[in-house]
Amino acid sequence: ASISFAGAPANAYFQRLARAINRKPKDAGFAIDAHGSVRVTPALAGLSVDIPRSAARVLAAAQRSTDRVATLVLATERPQRSTAAAEAMGITGTVGTYETVYGGDPNRIHNVQLVAHLVDGKLIAPGATFSFNGATGERSAAKGFLEAPVIINGEVQTGLGGGVCQVSTTVFNAAYEAGLPITARTNHALYISHYPLGRDATVNYPDTDLRFVNDTDHWLLLRTFVGSYSLTVGLYGAPQHRRVETVTAPLRVQSPPPVEKTVDATLEPGSTVIDDSGVPSQATSVERKVYSSTGRLLSDATWYSSYRSEPEIIRVGPPKAKTKPKPAVTTTVTTTAEQAPTAPH
Repeated sequence: ASISFAGAPANAYFQRLARAINRKPKDAGFAIDAHGSVRVTPALAGLSVDIPRSAARVLAAAQRSTDRVATLVLATERPQRSTAAAEAMGITGTVGTYETVYGGDPNRIHNVQLVAHLVDGKLIAPGATFSFNGATGERSAAKGFLEAPVIINGEVQTGLGGGVCQVSTTVFNAAYEAGLPITARTNHALYISHYPLGRDATVNYPDTDLRFVNDTDHWLLLRTFVGSYSLTVGLYGAPQHRRVETVTAPLRVQSPPPVEKTVDATLEPGSTVIDDSGVPSQATSVERKVYSSTGRLLSDATWYSSYRSEPEIIRVGPPKAKTKPKPAVTTTVTTTAEQAPTAPH
């Protein structure tokens, strides 16, 4: 008599084993504690049951009179980043970090959280340049981005991906505080008061980017931490202990806001209503000096920002109706001359 170990029951048995044993490889990672220190989390090799070879072993064991135990054959898959490779990157602590507060439109909050996820965990090699657009790709509906308030051509409108600049601004300031060279940064068209003066950073795929360089000797890890109302971006690597000095010029007015007047027939004639007082065009500059841990000047850079004006919106009532002048009243007095009496003869 022959013994076989195949068919639907055998396949179901091995599928159950595979579900219990199989696992995907896991790269070595990085865990950050509350103090900003970093430790490497070990890599794990992937495992999968080699079903044909394992079935052959089970069949062979069943045919033996003794030692009827079969050992499963497992295939292993190495992770892309081993524990040793992660440790060699030299990521041990905080290089720079920054936090901004967000809120408002639910779609905007969704976009902030989505793009923060897209840049989270990015690794930047020594000497390499981080590109925000390169890390996120195009912000599209296919990726899950929603319509939200956004500045387009100097006006607040509704557009796909509104809120992305909250993340780019936070990334910019983390790199700024880390003292890293920033090679591409563009201010918003309109002044936004809840960002540090002159330290906002807008992006637009693919032409307007935020880029900075890892000029350290070790890898950098970019992490994002999204709370209910705040976003924190951290850059981790070999702590450089750089000192950053900032001089921010006062926000100065360049020109008054333009005035846009419209006639509103519902207003009283001659009356005026100011719906928006407008904002003048303004400008500022930020100078950053970066010093090494020994006090040596590493860089001295200045960012200039110009913000467009926003018009003063005025509604005026219709002109007052002109009143016709009353006709002048003319009084005519007629005088009849009396004939002088004739002298007597």
